[in-house]
Amino acid sequence: MLNRQNQVKFLRIFRKVHKVSGLTLMSFLFIIAISGLMLGWKKNSGGLLLANTVIGTTTNMEKWLPLYILSKSANRFAKDTLHIIPKIDRIDVRPESGVVKYTFKNSMVGIQIDGATARILLVEKDMPILSSKYTTVAL
Repeated sequence: MLNRQNQVKFLRIFRKVHKVSGLTLMSFLFIIAISGLMLGWKKNSGGLLLANTVIGTTTNMEKWLPLYILSKSANRFAKDTLHIIPKIDRIDVRPESGVVKYTFKNSMVGIQIDGATARILLVEKDMPILSSKYTTVAL
């Protein structure tokens, strides 16, 4: 009789461990699936998950200002208007849109600048929860 009781006790413990580990694994896989869907849909989200690229004044790069002038404009705007320390992390040149995108280190800010006029077209901020972009200011 004691052997049967030990088997029942072991089976109950095993079922609890199996239930908890299965729920943990299921929630982990659910989070992976949701983040995968968001990554797949970010370009088609209408600016909700990823800021849309604004169109600049010209796509002719011969009429664009030099990159150092555009960088100075981005740094000045980040320092004066956004009140962040302007350390550029990435410069993304989009000749087909006439725009240069700047992202900054240690901040959740990106700026889109017109390549020909150095005018700030769009400021985008990261959403800390989703770590994606959303548009905050369109100038």
